[in-house]
Amino acid sequence: MIRLDDNADAPVLKAAWQAYRQAARTLGNPRSPHAAGAHAREALDQARARVAQQLGARPEEIVFTSGGTEADALALHGVLAGHTGAHAITSGLEHPAVRDTLEGLARAGRIELTTLTPTRTGLISAAQVEAALTDRTVLVSIVLACNETGVIQPLGEIARVCRPRGILCHCDAVQAASRIFVNVQTLGVDLLSVSGHKLGAVAGIGALYVRTGITLKPVYPVRTESLAGAMSLAVALEAGPSREERAGLAHLRDHLEAGLADRAGPVEILGRGAPRLANTTCVRFEGLDADGLMMALDLSGIATSTGSACSTGAIEPSPILLSMGLSAAEARCALRFSLARGVRDDQIEHVITTATQLVHKMQAG
Repeated sequence: MIRLDDNADAPVLKAAWQAYRQAARTLGNPRSPHAAGAHAREALDQARARVAQQLGARPEEIVFTSGGTEADALALHGVLAGHTGAHAITSGLEHPAVRDTLEGLARAGRIELTTLTPTRTGLISAAQVEAALTDRTVLVSIVLACNETGVIQPLGEIARVCRPRGILCHCDAVQAASRIFVNVQTLGVDLLSVSGHKLGAVAGIGALYVRTGITLKPVYPVRTESLAGAMSLAVALEAGPSREERAGLAHLRDHLEAGLADRAGPVEILGRGAPRLANTTCVRFEGLDADGLMMALDLSGIATSTGSACSTGAIEPSPILLSMGLSAAEARCALRFSLARGVRDDQIEHVITTATQLVHKMQAG
């Protein structure tokens, strides 16, 4: 199997799995007052410090969660629960963890929500955010890197619009963490979410950065953090791809795009021209059903995706692509390729050849 669906679930790194197994042998609840609890608490604090260092945060600013969805929920509910009639701003590019949460709060009448429309290349500008602010705006939540197109948003510029006005800025960095340099001080955001299984840690662990001075209303009662998961997350963040590896992935992505355009065209590379994750490309095949192509590629031993894995099974076209101005018919023609670390040039060439044959067969048939 050639895995070109890394944005859905990255393989667990060997070092992260070993760290998980070793930490899982630690006896004691970190919240217990006895010696075993103190030992577990010390180990958890070490994991927290290592995660914080990788994100440019302080250890006390890191809250461990069960994953990216809980981290997003804690940030959004935690901020908005203390306000009545608050205004929040988000974008049409968000993962369902953010989009559905905010839209649910809006439907319930608890907040007023403004959803910004990206350009056809999938970008939201700081000027758009600034123009949407009101005197009741308390939160702006914009994804750092879109899971479907890989387009990277100008969060630093957006945060600079929010900070002087006392408006909190949340960033879903689930796809971005370890794929690009993510530093909360450089970005200037107040809250930032990450998820372990997207970057090579075990599933079931995530983290939320909460800037010092911000108090969130808990989503759940106090619970025991996963020491083993936290250590796995710390190791995975530390073992993220080097600059050279990212450059190599970008080269392979460009090779894939050029090969598909040349042999399986006409195609549209969604997000081309904007800053993108090195491993991600979203290709629209003119007049072709992407779901059918995805299944045919799967039967040929190639894993791809037509959108967010959390939305698999939905018959509606991607809300993200629709927000970028694609018609429903155009959105149904888009296929995401997200390259895993270690993919080889010969494998990309095989994908181009196989996809080209399948496209021509589907178009003829």
